[in-house]
Amino acid sequence: MNTPDNKLGLGSSSVASEKKSDNSTMKFIAEWAAVLICVSSMLFTQVGIGAYLVITKDFIAETFNIAQDAGEQSWIIAAHSLTVGTFVLPAGRLGDMYGNKLILCIGFLWYSIWSMVTGLTVYTHSIIFFDVCRALQGIAPALMLPNAAAIIGRTYPPGVKKAISFALFGASAPNGFVLGAVFSSLFAQSSVKAPVDGAEWAWSNFVLAIALFVMLLLAIWILPEDDDKTEQRNLGFDYLGTITAVSGLVLFNFAWNQAAVVGWKNGYVCALLVVGLIMLGVFAFVESRVKQPLLPLTVFSNIHNNLMLGCIGTGWGTFSIWLFYSIRFIQDFRGLGALETVSQVVPCSVTGCLAASLSSFLILKAGGSWVMIGALLAFLTAVCLIAFQPIHLTYWAMQFVSYVIAPFGMDMSFPAASIIISDHLPREHQGLAGSLVNTLVNYSIAIALGIAATVEMNVNEGGENPERGLRGALYLGVGLAGFGLMLAIFNKVLEGFETRRSPNANTHEEAGGIDEKH
Repeated sequence: MNTPDNKLGLGSSSVASEKKSDNSTMKFIAEWAAVLICVSSMLFTQVGIGAYLVITKDFIAETFNIAQDAGEQSWIIAAHSLTVGTFVLPAGRLGDMYGNKLILCIGFLWYSIWSMVTGLTVYTHSIIFFDVCRALQGIAPALMLPNAAAIIGRTYPPGVKKAISFALFGASAPNGFVLGAVFSSLFAQSSVKAPVDGAEWAWSNFVLAIALFVMLLLAIWILPEDDDKTEQRNLGFDYLGTITAVSGLVLFNFAWNQAAVVGWKNGYVCALLVVGLIMLGVFAFVESRVKQPLLPLTVFSNIHNNLMLGCIGTGWGTFSIWLFYSIRFIQDFRGLGALETVSQVVPCSVTGCLAASLSSFLILKAGGSWVMIGALLAFLTAVCLIAFQPIHLTYWAMQFVSYVIAPFGMDMSFPAASIIISDHLPREHQGLAGSLVNTLVNYSIAIALGIAATVEMNVNEGGENPERGLRGALYLGVGLAGFGLMLAIFNKVLEGFETRRSPNANTHEEAGGIDEKH
C-alpha cells in the first residue's frame, strides 16, 4: 500500500529525473552550438573568397579599372589567402598563451572591421588600397581557424564526435564559398544603388561585417571559458621566429603573385624572392635553437606526417587553380554573368554536405591514408575535367561533374589531416595542429594562384591567345594533383611495409585507428 510519503518520494524522484534530462539536453545544445560557432570560422573564411571571386571580372575589375589585367585580378583572391596562411602559425601559439576563445573572438571582431573597410575602398578607386585591405581582412581567419580547431580538439577525445566535428569543419568550406558567391552576386546585380556608380557589390562587405559582429556576440556568450594559461604565458613567445616566418612567407608569396603582374624581368621581384627564401632559412635556424619555438621542428620527424602535409599543400594548391580558372573559363569563354556562374557552382554546396558525412565514416573505418588518396583522386579528376573540356561543350558533360567531385577532395583531405595532427600533439599544443593544416591550406591557395598566373602570362602569347594561357594554368593544377596523389600512394605503401616489418606496431595512430567506443 502506497503512503503519501511514498507517493511524494516517487514524485521527487520523477522531478529529479526530469531536471537531469533537461540538463543533459541543455548541455547537448550548448556543446553543439559551440561546435557550430567554431565551424563558422571556416565558413566565413571561404565566404571571403566566394564573395569576391565570382564578381571579380564583371564588377570589381570594372570598379578599379583592371578588367584586362589577369595578374591584378588574381591578387584579389591571393591577398586574402596570403595573410590567412602566413599568420596562422603565430595565431595558434597566441591561442595557447592567451586562450583559444579570446583569440577566436578577436578574429571575429577584426574580420568585421576590415570587411567594412574593404567595402569602403570603392570611394578610393585604388586597387592597391583594396588589395591591402583584403590582406588585412585575411589576418582575421588566421586568428580564427587554428583556435576554432583547437577548441574542437580539446573538447572531444579521439572518436566519433571529434571526427564528425572536423568533418563539419571541412564541409563548411564549399558551402561558405557558395554562400558568399550568392550574396555578393545578388548585391552586385541588385537595384540598391551604391554611392559610387557600379559599386553595388560593396554592400556584401557591409552585410558580412554585420554577420561577423553577431557571431562575435554569440561566441562570447556560448563558447566555454578558456583554461588558465599562466603556465603557457610563462614559457614566452617566439618573437624572432614569428618575425622571420611572417617576413619570409609574405615575401616569397608576394614575389610569385607580383611576377604575374609585372614579370620576372623586374629586379625587385627576384630580389624579394631571394630575401624571402633567406628569411625562411633563418626561421628554420631560429626554431632549432629557441626553447619555445613557434613551430617545433620535431613535428616533421614523422615521415607520414610530412607526406600527408605534402598532400594537403598540393591538393589545396590544385583547388585554388581549379576554382579560380573554372570560373574564369565559364565567364571568359562562355559569357556567363555572376548569378549564372553561381547557379553552376551550387552543386559544390550540395555534394559538400554529402562528402563531409562520407568522409567522417571513411576516416573511422578506412584510416587517414586511404582517405587522403581518395581526396587527391578527387582533386585530380576535378581539375582534369576543366582543363580538357571543349569551350562549347554542354555544362552537364564535364563542368557539372567537376563541381560534383571537387568537394570530396576538400572535405576528405581537411578532416583527415586535422585529426591525424591533433591526435599526435599534447593538449597544450592543439592550436599548433590547426595552425599546420590551415597554414598549408591557405598558403597553398595563395602561392598556387601566383604560380598559375605566371604560367598563364608566359604562354598566352602576349594576351593574343587567352585560351592557351588559361589551359596552361589548369595544366599546372593537373601536375600538382598528380604529384600529391603519388605522395599519398607512397605514404600508404610505406605504411604497409612498416606493418609487415613490425606486425605489433601501432602504425595507424591516425584517424583509422580511432576507437569507435568514444
